[in-house]
Amino acid sequence: MQHTGAVTQRVHSSFQISIQISSRGDEEDDYGMPLESFDYRGDEETPTKKSPVNDYADDIFVWNPFTGVYRKLPDPEDMSDDDEMCRAYGFGYDSAADDYKVFMVAVERYVPIEDRVPMVQIFSLKIGSWRRVENPDRCLQYISGADRGLLLKGALHWIKKHAEKITAFDLGEEKFYDVPAPPEQRFLAHKGIGIVGEYLCMWTPTPSFNGSVVCVMKEYLNEKSWILYRIRRMRGT
Repeated sequence: MQHTGAVTQRVHSSFQISIQISSRGDEEDDYGMPLESFDYRGDEETPTKKSPVNDYADDIFVWNPFTGVYRKLPDPEDMSDDDEMCRAYGFGYDSAADDYKVFMVAVERYVPIEDRVPMVQIFSLKIGSWRRVENPDRCLQYISGADRGLLLKGALHWIKKHAEKITAFDLGEEKFYDVPAPPEQRFLAHKGIGIVGEYLCMWTPTPSFNGSVVCVMKEYLNEKSWILYRIRRMRGT
């Protein structure tokens, strides 16, 4: 791995997705954004909900923010009670099939993590239905609702918790594969992944350094192509 002391390009965690979990049930309404869930009336101390939202809290929409066009998706198949499930989502384009796909993984909320069996389904906007993905990566048993797949190279990416790799899901082949993590990051806590330009990166705060360490993979899937940057925290931040 190469090292450098500065980085000039902004590092950001990119999630290229326009999927919304709705809390409004009337899909015939002409509103630009399908996620206007908490519309309150009343004063600041005693707000009153404009309309009940509980029945629609888990509706899924795919929304184009540029045109305002949206589509409500049917419920995933063979799912247990929503209150018992923890779900995470991803979204991306399958160029080979000219199709947009929604990825959903669900795990049982009240089962010990080591005993969880992840259930993965894919929704094809072209076909208009959900289908189950067999043999999902076991690392997804650690998933939480905040773990949204990072889209890069036609695949969704997650950090493989309690492991030394990144797991990815190819939207075209609908298969999981491993992405090697940078060696220097393997035993560091609080890791995150993001995109720098067109490159995958992994970062972690380093209190002893008073900043962060960012590793950028210059050649996708090449473990030796990781470049390490040390970024000092700016004064006053």
